[in-house]
Amino acid sequence: MSLLPTLRELQLIGPTRGAAFWLERLQGDETEAGSAVFEQWLAASEANRAAWDDALELWDSLEFAEGAQAFDAMREDALEFEPQRFAPVALRYAVAASLVLVVVVTLFVSLGRLGGNAPEQQVVAAAEPDPAAFGIPDYRTAVGERKTVELQDGSKLTLDTDSAVDVAYRGDQRMARLVRGQAFFEVSHDARRPFRVAAGERIVTVLGTRFNIRLGQDETRVVLVEGSVGISAGSDPAHPGRETERLAPGQQLVVRTGKPDVIGQVQTALPLEWRRGFIRFDGETLAEAVAQLNRYNAKKLVVRDPGAASLRISGAFPTDDPDGFVQTLTMLYPVRAGPAKDGEIEIVSRK
Repeated sequence: MSLLPTLRELQLIGPTRGAAFWLERLQGDETEAGSAVFEQWLAASEANRAAWDDALELWDSLEFAEGAQAFDAMREDALEFEPQRFAPVALRYAVAASLVLVVVVTLFVSLGRLGGNAPEQQVVAAAEPDPAAFGIPDYRTAVGERKTVELQDGSKLTLDTDSAVDVAYRGDQRMARLVRGQAFFEVSHDARRPFRVAAGERIVTVLGTRFNIRLGQDETRVVLVEGSVGISAGSDPAHPGRETERLAPGQQLVVRTGKPDVIGQVQTALPLEWRRGFIRFDGETLAEAVAQLNRYNAKKLVVRDPGAASLRISGAFPTDDPDGFVQTLTMLYPVRAGPAKDGEIEIVSRK
């Protein structure tokens, strides 16, 4: 069993983080409940006791929250963190408790979004000026907007922030082109008319299934939720090339410029967290994370410092809270943030 922090060390990290630490420490280990350190911490102040009561109430409510499995994975990621051995003891527990706190706070924010208080996404019926030909995108979203549209065959697509999709239904062909951004497709089954989506230099062909495509500057990602999809090279869905790969549910295809395609397993709920207003990072550099988060907000973050830009970031964050992202970042990583030109927030290494 690992060494418990002292009361003094726990006091250094504050009541809320202390409660987060004990909340995780005591899960499934009743023998720790009588720990002298825990009892001392609880009795040390009314703030500690109030923070503990709040943490217990929140934890009890989570089992009723829709989508709890996705957040279990977030919690597991936080708990896998192992502070560096040379870090001071108080700092080690401060960071560990902070990571658990990030998950707890994220869950707290999510309760409203996952429950009955979340606003319904607007479902827009297809009413394009020219749904039979490619040209100007038929569906678009602004920065920070998400939209679900229903196509003429009953298929649905949900567009993420700052995204655009062009559709072309003609004869026996159902086609779409992801012009920019990200979209989730729910395709109605029709064995006579395959549904083809062009994204970057790949074409995804399906009969009826659910999948997600994200189009980046140098990368395209396809995640299959159910059904089966074939992948071929090309950019014209009316004339797809020979099928080169086929995905099964739970698989992800990553296409990067100048590199071989990569297919791997993925927990499908995680890449789709954007549909609930969250964005997840799993080892991306801070520069990559900031670029993704900036797609959702008018207030932009900038990272010009190479040392800060190369830091690896993991965790799930609300897409509409860049200030909260920065606050968490400066708490857990050796960076600081300050105002820059045009209302931007610049993140630099902490000296």
